[in-house]
Amino acid sequence: EKKVQIVDTTCPWVAKVWNSVEKCKDKGHTTIIHGKYDHEETVATKSFADNFLVIKTMEEAEYVVMYLLKGGDKAEFMKKFSKAMSAGFDPDLHLDAVGVANQTTMLKGETELIGKLFERALIRKFGPQEINNHYITFNTICDATQERQ
Repeated sequence: EKKVQIVDTTCPWVAKVWNSVEKCKDKGHTTIIHGKYDHEETVATKSFADNFLVIKTMEEAEYVVMYLLKGGDKAEFMKKFSKAMSAGFDPDLHLDAVGVANQTTMLKGETELIGKLFERALIRKFGPQEINNHYITFNTICDATQERQ
């Protein structure tokens, strides 16, 4: 009625992350988000996923991968990531097919290492011939962040 023009000023790299998460969801994969669970961008990114787990550090990624490969104390896992997972997340079900995305301001090298860690773990668990059914990754680190890093 007021003839206001709405302009979407979402950073194109952030929008790329969201589109990647949508693709991950469409394939039935859990989204692993390298980021800070309470960061505004990550909060928005989580809203695009059905199942997600937010991982902040390489140490957390290694913990998750060990659980993926060898199992572990589920109660401990749930407590450790209680603020960083989707409602209904079950590490015994939701880690067998994942896609890795990131908060665009996270360190590029660390995001890449986390992605490779999950890829290798899933190859180990399911074999190289099945990796495309269990793992997808996206280049979602923004150019400006890469240059600053």
